[in-house]
Amino acid sequence: MIFDSSIRFLYWCAVFCTFFLSYIQIGPYPPSNYIAVLILYILIIKIFVSRKNTFKNNQLIPFVLLISLIIALTMVLKGYTIYEIIIRLTKSMGTGLILSMASFHVVFTYGFKSALKPILLFAVLTSIVAFFQIMGFDFAWSLREIMGYANDGEVLKQLTERERAPGMAFYVTTMSYQLLVAFALTMIGIHYKINYLIKRIPINIIVIIIISTVIILSGSRSAYPVILLSLFTLFNDNTKPYRYLLIFLILGSIISLIYFNDDLYNRMTSVGFGGRLDRWYNGIQMTLYNPFGIFKNTGNYKEILLSQSFNTSGVGEFPHNHLITSAVKFGLLPVLIYIIYNLTLILRVYLALKKYRAIIILSILFYQFNTMFHNAGMLLGEQNGWYMFGIIESLLAIERRRISYKLKEREDN
Repeated sequence: MIFDSSIRFLYWCAVFCTFFLSYIQIGPYPPSNYIAVLILYILIIKIFVSRKNTFKNNQLIPFVLLISLIIALTMVLKGYTIYEIIIRLTKSMGTGLILSMASFHVVFTYGFKSALKPILLFAVLTSIVAFFQIMGFDFAWSLREIMGYANDGEVLKQLTERERAPGMAFYVTTMSYQLLVAFALTMIGIHYKINYLIKRIPINIIVIIIISTVIILSGSRSAYPVILLSLFTLFNDNTKPYRYLLIFLILGSIISLIYFNDDLYNRMTSVGFGGRLDRWYNGIQMTLYNPFGIFKNTGNYKEILLSQSFNTSGVGEFPHNHLITSAVKFGLLPVLIYIIYNLTLILRVYLALKKYRAIIILSILFYQFNTMFHNAGMLLGEQNGWYMFGIIESLLAIERRRISYKLKEREDN
């Protein structure tokens, strides 16, 4: 059907924009937002024409709509205009929800492999650029500099001083989210027994090594635990013939990279939180003081901190914790609902996807662990998580469909 192929094409375009153009504005929004509008338009038409709603089993949608409603109501009480509310919801969750619906639809219609391909392809490309940046090749840094820095002074500093390689992402933290999700989905794919992932084991080893190496070299310590998924996968029957080769390549590359890179060694052996504890404390205090989020007429985050008797260490910065930052901006209730969704998702995966539930649950936990050390996250517009959660929801829907068909066959017999 033309609708399905159009959605798959736009899905590829959206993933490309997420990886390479997320920080480029066309008017008030990045390109992926406009693609999301087209996707939504086609999805609505398809549902009306086919009279089949494939999203009825996607529990991410009602949770997001509930969170959005609560945020909208609190923003109305805070004195925000309708335009400001739409802009806020579109940037924080609206676009992400549509992109997750696109990934859900692609998996449900064409299979897991079709949704994984663009994510894996663009993750490898940005990893290769990042690797050359780490090796000190100017052309790789120039590729990223062409895309600009969105008037962000800190990002400009990182690019001009060659501090930490971002690949083609906005900056290194953005890349860590991209590679974490790509790596997790690859591991899920191996356990999910996708033919091309099994039959092309040598290619997959190269892909795994490239992505895991750049994750390590990025210095984003909160993303490191995702590498454990590769060790977990080694004991899957699909990779048994290549188990010892994988162990040698993965552990050997990690150890050698750490040993030969002094900056990376110092970063990995440092257990400090970089001032995050003070920021978390400030954020929690701010949330308790403003349980419905910062109001429009109370000033910005820094001004409120200075006006209260909070710890002023790192006073100008948000908490560097997705949940705390979201609570500061939106209030406690949306964050609690988001936590409840994650817990129910883990429970649904545990009950329904018995053969490969462990790898999916670990992927969810590692993604959320990474968000605990950065402001970025699904509630604040981080798009890679939306793709992954849409794919997971689709795997659950496919399993439910399989069981329904099986029960129907039994009844017919």
